[in-house]
Amino acid sequence: MASKTSSEPEIFIHPALDILPLTCNSWKIYPEDIYPGGGYLDTDFGKVRYWLFGPETGIKIVLIHGLSLPSLIWKHIAPSLASHGFRVLVYDLYGHGYTQAPEITYTTELYTTELYLLLKHVKWEKANLMGASMGGGIAVSFIDKYSEMVDENIVLLASSGLLPVPRDFRSIPTPERTRPYIPDSNLSILDDISQEIIRLQSTHLPGHNYAVASSIQNGPLHNLAPAFRSEHFRGKSIILFHGTLDMIVPYRLATEMLLLFNPTIIKRKQLYTIPGGPHGLALARPEIIDVILEGVQGWFRKENWIDQQKYFDDEAGPGRDEPRLWP
Repeated sequence: MASKTSSEPEIFIHPALDILPLTCNSWKIYPEDIYPGGGYLDTDFGKVRYWLFGPETGIKIVLIHGLSLPSLIWKHIAPSLASHGFRVLVYDLYGHGYTQAPEITYTTELYTTELYLLLKHVKWEKANLMGASMGGGIAVSFIDKYSEMVDENIVLLASSGLLPVPRDFRSIPTPERTRPYIPDSNLSILDDISQEIIRLQSTHLPGHNYAVASSIQNGPLHNLAPAFRSEHFRGKSIILFHGTLDMIVPYRLATEMLLLFNPTIIKRKQLYTIPGGPHGLALARPEIIDVILEGVQGWFRKENWIDQQKYFDDEAGPGRDEPRLWP
C-alpha cells in the first residue's frame, strides 16, 4: 500500500485511547508510558504509538500484537527481553490502543506498510520479529514483502495465517459480528486488566470495532499459505510456540505452518508445543511465560533448545500426548 497522494480523498481517522478523559480506567491499567522510550509516528493513516527500549547495541526485535489487545500483551515479555540485552520495539497496530484508526479496509498490506514506515522512522535497517496471533500473520507477510528488512530470527506465538474465513464475514463486517471472533475475549484465562482494555476499546473507540471487523474479513488471518512457503524465508530461522488448548487457532494449524516452511532454504525451524496452553500465550500462566522467554533467548543463541520437562510434567492435561518438539 503506497502512501496517499494529494489527489486522493482524505481518510477519516478515528481517535485512539489518548482522547479518553484522565479519569478513565484505561490510564491506570494501560498508561501511555507503560514502556519506556515512547513516541509517535505520524502517517497518512493516523498516528502510531510505539516504544523503543533496551540497550542500544542489543539485538533488535519487534514485537507485534494480535487482533484484540494492544501492546499490553507484551507486559511480561518485552521488559524481560530488554533486561536480557535485546533492543525492543513495541507498537500498537492501527485501530488498537494508542494508535489511531483509519476508516479504510484493514488489509494485510496496511499492516505491513505500518511496520515498514515504523522501521524507517526508527532507522532500523533490519530487525528480528516476534508476532502473536494476528501479529504472527503480519510478521510472515512482512517477510514475504520486505525480507531485506528482516534479520534471521522469527518467533511466532499462536500465529494466525491459515484460519478459514468465517462465513459471517464474507459480506460487509459490522462491529456486532466481531465479538465471537476476538481471540480470548470471552475466555476466563484473560486477567481483569486485559478484559477491561478490550471493553474500553470496544465501548469508546468506534474505530477499533471497525478495525477488528475489517481485519477479520480482509487482514492477515487467512490465506497466507503462499507467504509461509515464500522463497523470501531463505536463510531465516523460525520457532513457533503453540498451545494444545488454543480455541482460536487450533494446534493442528501450527503443524501445518511448520510443514509449509521450505526446509531447503531456511536455516532452522522448530515447533514448541505447550501442553494445555491457551491462545493468549503472552498473557498465560507464569511457567508458560518463562518457557517462551527461555526459548527465545536460547533460539537466538542458536542452541538446540528445549528441556520441556523442566516446565511441563506428564500431568499437564489434555494434549500431553501430542508431539512436543518438532525438528
